[in-house]
Amino acid sequence: MQLDVTTTACLRPEILSQTYSSFFILLKGLKVSTLYINVDPCPIKTSYIPNDVINVAKQFCINTIYRTPEKSCFSSAVNWLWSQANSEFILHLEDDWLLLKEMDISVAISLFKSNAKLNMVRFKHKHKTKYKYGLSPCLIRKSFYKAYAGNLHEDMDPEQQINLRCREFNIEPRAIGKNIEVWPSGVVIRDIGTEWRTSKGIYFVNKDKNHASKVDRVRWSS
Repeated sequence: MQLDVTTTACLRPEILSQTYSSFFILLKGLKVSTLYINVDPCPIKTSYIPNDVINVAKQFCINTIYRTPEKSCFSSAVNWLWSQANSEFILHLEDDWLLLKEMDISVAISLFKSNAKLNMVRFKHKHKTKYKYGLSPCLIRKSFYKAYAGNLHEDMDPEQQINLRCREFNIEPRAIGKNIEVWPSGVVIRDIGTEWRTSKGIYFVNKDKNHASKVDRVRWSS
């Protein structure tokens, strides 16, 4: 089955390359129809330009459609990506996660096929956590992502919105084993974005209020 891939990214081609290398190589059976990528500006000064990131994407999928806004906005990026995508299921990626082992995407697709109420299959990244709808690597059913496409408020974290605004879009609140699955049983992805931010002295406003260098998670800017 061919899927669209959607990616939220910024001017970090070296990070994106690691992410795509892991998923496109290790996620067996992945056939990409179109890769959609939103490339936001970086919260710190960089010599990279949007084409550096776009060229990385095109190395993995020649059919790449991109957006390079002048100002960063997490929710705006998701609005655009999910409005563009059109496949029955999408693989949604943030640009700073690694897939750690070989996986067969057909197994995840079979979960959707066997459960008509399943909206999202999330790749497991923690052993003990209460998984909600989220934007770390996941597979998403079309009826779910299209419900939110273009409707996310740009001044609010999109991950909060897809959980808090469920009723507004006739989406059932998350329930593990019913409309959201965590796949597989063991941890298979690793966050490399936190390490990158720490190395650059970047801290989210809502998490590290005592640090001098702070960025807003929604706007990805100081």
